[in-house]
Amino acid sequence: MPFAVGKSITTYGRCGGMAYSSLDLFLADQAVPAIQDAPADDTPLARYILRRLIDSWVNPSATRFITWSTRDDRTLHALTGHEFDVATTALDQGQPVPLGLIAADAISGVGHNHQVLAIGYDRRPDGSVDVLIYDNNTHDETVTLTWEPSGTGVAATNRGTPWRGCFVHSYSPQEPPSAL
Repeated sequence: MPFAVGKSITTYGRCGGMAYSSLDLFLADQAVPAIQDAPADDTPLARYILRRLIDSWVNPSATRFITWSTRDDRTLHALTGHEFDVATTALDQGQPVPLGLIAADAISGVGHNHQVLAIGYDRRPDGSVDVLIYDNNTHDETVTLTWEPSGTGVAATNRGTPWRGCFVHSYSPQEPPSAL
């Protein structure tokens, strides 16, 4: 897909579209379509998810996928702790939160970053935070992201390698199409 500076980036799915559209459906109190496989490209559901993916990319907070990919691990860890505080505040108000997950350690790897939806959390006495997420890569289970003050990275129950960092991804709701 062409990027704003004329270069192309490769993505490995439509994760941002899935996170945004899932939140749209939740806020509209509309059921998620009951399908097991990815929708065919020419269907209303696929077009809606693609539109929401593009919305997630043109969102100003999406620049963090690039700028955070070039940060050192210690800086990312501190930034992620702050972002988890922001996310848990929203979750306390009953608001699920899109999150950007950083895997890349250079701009060339930005396509390996990911987007998910935070739906709950647990804060432990030692300051560690477990954030429950919907991740379209493992859509049939709730995944847990764990940030520990003394650690580095963000462990995920559906991934062997920790994410380097995580941020709250801005979101503007859209009314989902009635026919999905």
